[in-house]
Amino acid sequence: MARVNDSLDGIRDTDGSHAGKGSSPNLGQTWYLDNGSSRHLIGYKSLLTDFAKKDGPMVTFCDNSGRVVIGVGTFECKTVKLKDVFYLEGLKGNFISINQLCNAGYKVLFNRHVGNLFDSENKIVLSVLRENDIYIV
Repeated sequence: MARVNDSLDGIRDTDGSHAGKGSSPNLGQTWYLDNGSSRHLIGYKSLLTDFAKKDGPMVTFCDNSGRVVIGVGTFECKTVKLKDVFYLEGLKGNFISINQLCNAGYKVLFNRHVGNLFDSENKIVLSVLRENDIYIV
């Protein structure tokens, strides 16, 4: 879905899908496990703790529209504390970066029905069902 490129100067929708531009009945509560994003992304500043303003990087979507990251913070997603979450004003979905989880020491295991997140002691700390080929928290 959304990806921050290697130089961290943009986030791209790699498959032409919404990359958070659609709508959801639980806008602030819907999180997607995203193996294409190198950063956690959120569109709701009020859900972040430890919020700090940030000037960039620039976010670019597949239609070449863009936004600048204007902040970073922490979000507690059930039993997992997500740190360094980029805030993008107006983003309609929230994305949990598999890359960022792995860098934080978690292990992620998927099968055709569920995605599981394991801590450093190999205990499941988050389990999400696959719905329409998407792992939604």
